[in-house]
Order: sequence, then structure tokens, then C-alpha cells
Amino acid sequence: MLRELGDDLDRRRVHFVGRVPHPVLHELFRVTACHGHLTVPFVLSWSLLEAMSCGALVIGSATAPVQDLIVDGHDGLRREARRTVVERFDLARVCLPQQLELVDRLLA
Repeated sequence: MLRELGDDLDRRRVHFVGRVPHPVLHELFRVTACHGHLTVPFVLSWSLLEAMSCGALVIGSATAPVQDLIVDGHDGLRREARRTVVERFDLARVCLPQQLELVDRLLA
């Protein structure tokens, strides 16, 4: 990314924090001006869901994994980002019941 953007990137405003404890990461997501999420050549990352659930403004790459989660101009916005993650990925209401249903079907 640094090579591609070169001098067009204001490096005083971009922070690469490295590994931080999970609660610190949540705090960073809550105060960040935006979370840049580039997936090429990677798959959709848990960090995108975490950033969205913390209400971070998201700038994502126009790649299939990101577009499966974010609708341009809608879900990348702070309040809508959080709403999307809660509606589609909440552990107690969505993910865990689906996982348990899958296990039940496999056992049946």
C-alpha cells in the first residue's frame, strides 16, 4: 500500500499499530477517523467485522468478500456498519443458533 500510494498518502494520519491487546483494538476502532480494509489477496477478515461492530467508518476494497458485507455508501457508515454486523453476525441471536442447527443436522 505504501509503495502504491507513495507521496499521495499523508503518513502523519496513517497509523500501523502492530499487535495490540484486543480491548485496545476496540478502543482504536471507536476513535479512528476510518478503518481501511484491503482484502487483496486475502479473504474477508474478522477485523472488518470488529471495526464495523465498534462503529468505525470503513473504506474497503471493491472485492467480492468486502462487497458481500458492505453496500457502498450504506454499510461502511458508522451507525449502519454496526447495525449490519449486529443483524447478521450477533453471536447469541444469529451465529450460535445457526452453528447449533448445523451440528444437529449433521448428527441427525
